[in-house]
Amino acid sequence: MKWELFTPQWLAPDTATAAQVKPDRSKKMKIRIAGIDDAKATLAFLTKFRREDLNTVLRHDGIPSLDSQSDFIANLDRNKGVMILAETDDGIVGSLTAERKGHPQLSHSCEFGIGILDSYRGKGIGTQMIDRMFDWAIEFGITRIELSVFDNNEEAIRLYKRIGFVDEGRKIGAVMVDGVPVDIVEMAKVIERSSETE
Repeated sequence: MKWELFTPQWLAPDTATAAQVKPDRSKKMKIRIAGIDDAKATLAFLTKFRREDLNTVLRHDGIPSLDSQSDFIANLDRNKGVMILAETDDGIVGSLTAERKGHPQLSHSCEFGIGILDSYRGKGIGTQMIDRMFDWAIEFGITRIELSVFDNNEEAIRLYKRIGFVDEGRKIGAVMVDGVPVDIVEMAKVIERSSETE
């Protein structure tokens, strides 16, 4: 599998957010798989991301230790899971982690989460990272990809639907956001293996 530098394929301005973005098309974005050496940089990203205090993701106090982050990345041995990073000259600006389900009857499935720094959202980076995750899933025989998303994260839900994820149900009032119960939407996409990959 070849992971290359690319200039992001900017999304068509079909949402208000995308329409307001004036991306720097000259800036190269590197999408790549994380290694143990990225532990410190991923923690720096996580620190910035959590400081944004978004109401569309679970909030956490603090960040993991360097040792625990290194162990976490090491345990993602490509077969069990993958961490995909979006990197510019400014450092890591996005991270996606997909983990294969451990039970043999569920091991054709994985679940993923993704985070992108505010100033880089709406520029197609999430789509590029998810595309790389699809490549990984196909390579390792995963045919079902799942995610959970807060119902108030409308922009993310639109993106997931646009790339083929379907709403499989919701957990009503499953998370409290600033004292208000918010639903969690369960989504999934089944990917077909092409004859070229067999």
